Amino acid sequence: MALALFLRATARELWPLVPPHQRSDKSIRDAPADLKTVGRVREELRLSDGRKLWCLTTAGRREAATLLPAGTKLAALRPAKEGPSTAYSEHALDVAAVAGLLARAGIGHLAAFTVMKAHLAQV
Repeated sequence: MALALFLRATARELWPLVPPHQRSDKSIRDAPADLKTVGRVREELRLSDGRKLWCLTTAGRREAATLLPAGTKLAALRPAKEGPSTAYSEHALDVAAVAGLLARAGIGHLAAFTVMKAHLAQV
């Protein structure tokens, strides 16, 4: 569901969304690989520090929409053809991480958060 809301994330951003009693991040690192096997996510690229950047496929976005409350704004799909040069944004990862931490702290529900769609560059 987090990928449906925030476009893309690594295990680091998804970690705050797991149950607080879970001591290892192994399941969070394994979950995207399992979802990739069934065609719900794809690895967009591997960051320079070795982390995998994940995003939803069309099938994954469709399934996530059924798990979220009606009316939840979903992020647009990341077209595979855009390539690595447009795939990575530290700001986008920060937004996902902060929303996860807020939700974990009981400040709002994860589905209540939305992200901006685009930045316009000033010339």
